Amino acid sequence: MNILVYCFAFSPSIGGIEIVTETLSRKLTELGNNCIVLTETQSDKKDDFPFRVVRKPNSKEILKLMKWSDVVCNVELSMKFFLLSKIARRPLFWIHNGYKLSCIDAFGWFENAPAPINPWQSVKFYARKKNITFALKEGFKLYCRRWASAHIAGNIAGSQWIAKRQPLKRQAQIYTPFPVDNFIAIENELNKKYDFVFLGRLVKEKGVETLLNAIKILVKKPNNKSIKLAIIGYGAAENYLKEVAGKLEVEDNVHFLGPRRNEELTDIVSKCEIAVIPSHWEEPMGGAALQLMAAGRIMIVSNNGGLKEVVGKAGLTFENGNAEDLALKMDQLISNEELKVSLLGYRKEQLKKFEPVKLTKEFAELFSMSLGKKKPVVYKSNTTDIALSHLSSSK
Repeated sequence: MNILVYCFAFSPSIGGIEIVTETLSRKLTELGNNCIVLTETQSDKKDDFPFRVVRKPNSKEILKLMKWSDVVCNVELSMKFFLLSKIARRPLFWIHNGYKLSCIDAFGWFENAPAPINPWQSVKFYARKKNITFALKEGFKLYCRRWASAHIAGNIAGSQWIAKRQPLKRQAQIYTPFPVDNFIAIENELNKKYDFVFLGRLVKEKGVETLLNAIKILVKKPNNKSIKLAIIGYGAAENYLKEVAGKLEVEDNVHFLGPRRNEELTDIVSKCEIAVIPSHWEEPMGGAALQLMAAGRIMIVSNNGGLKEVVGKAGLTFENGNAEDLALKMDQLISNEELKVSLLGYRKEQLKKFEPVKLTKEFAELFSMSLGKKKPVVYKSNTTDIALSHLSSSK
């Protein structure tokens, strides 16, 4: 198949969506498909991928590439691509890794606090927080996105949590593939330097402030005064979080290591025992949690969102934003070796659900279905079982 993949942000930008797009495109190419990735992200370096990357294409270029393709796949929802796919008469799939069909802000977060992830509740919320004109304008855009979702080849929810938050009629649930091989390679390595590690963007919704407050609670105990936390990543809240660490007087316990990739990243992870992904908002899925679990780290994640779905029985959960609850779970793992062994015992079985090649084959089967090349396949959704044969009606 010729598959055109679109993602607004792509390498060299760093983030979960960028990783998903690259991994899916690589694996589709390895399976014998021809992939071209379209993105708005520019790069000064020559691209070195097994697929072609077209950066900042205009509408004429997009339409030409759509006519080359058999299937168009948006890793991020785009109304522009919806319209162009209709002109090109190509089946379009939207992969949903967020809440663009569930709320005005597409995120469920406003002014550093959770916002409603429900269409009508979101409109009412922004009418109060901003003004009625803004709410009606953005609410209309939300309605258009939801209407368009019912007139494409299919929607793909990146987790069961997303499928629950947007129970669309034309929806299958397939986990988006994340690269984990480099992390699995260090699963038996632990040259302990840090007790805990966080990996992710340094923005307020990721809950790092909750983690810092939990560290403050922990170090009050005599046995915990020397615990160390490694924070890997960068973002707009980095300086703020460093200030928080200073005010909490835990700067000697917390080490901001900046963004790391490839061997630098796995080297640091191999020096950490327990991974904490403390997102305050409802994390749609959680690629960082998957990678850290693949690395053999013991997991603690926030309960409300897709993170719990990722770690399953291989990790502990705590109430989103509750530093006391998080500190309790962290303390349990510090002192309870039997609990650590028990959690790690579930790890390999949990990882099987997220094997990248297996997941990519499910995407390929779904795309083939839209072209009438395969018999109906049924995938599990958290709401219904969906026969994918009916998703081809927008071809």
